[in-house]
Amino acid sequence: MAGSVRDDSARSATAVQLYVLYRIAFALLFLVLLWSGRSHELFPQSVPLYAIGAVAFSAGTTLLLAHAFWRRFALGPSVLFAHQLLDLAAIATVTFASGGVGSGFALPMIITVACAAAVMEVRLPLLLLAAIASLTLLIQESALALRGDAPNLFAAGLLGALLFGIALGIRELSEYLRTSERQRALQES
Repeated sequence: MAGSVRDDSARSATAVQLYVLYRIAFALLFLVLLWSGRSHELFPQSVPLYAIGAVAFSAGTTLLLAHAFWRRFALGPSVLFAHQLLDLAAIATVTFASGGVGSGFALPMIITVACAAAVMEVRLPLLLLAAIASLTLLIQESALALRGDAPNLFAAGLLGALLFGIALGIRELSEYLRTSERQRALQES
């Protein structure tokens, strides 16, 4: 039984490590794009300061998460939930600054929710993350409509439904893997 607990924590640590590497690559990509002067082309709909602030905030939280992970600090579920919530807020801000869901900047929300589904064992915080992500997409599209821009509410709703589907699907797959690994460990002992 102790082996299965170690396997669960090792799998969770691997998922978190992949998420940290993704966040580092994502933050570096955006920082390079902003420093190269292409931010005015990427974020024509709004003030680029929103995007610059969100990318800087995302890069800062990524550095904190990477430091905590590689120094082997205990990253409990509440810390990961808070970080993924901040990640969703930064992605939503970049998406809003770039003109909404049609810009494609909302797609990294899928990776954030998928990583949460792979790591979290409890369903409620995972569904809360998916709900918050879906609501931010719908709210920002509504705000764009109030500004007079062309909203893409259908795409926002479709992406929100996809977020819920991915969250539940990956969580069920992860739970199936945990159960089968526990059964295998019991059969071996």
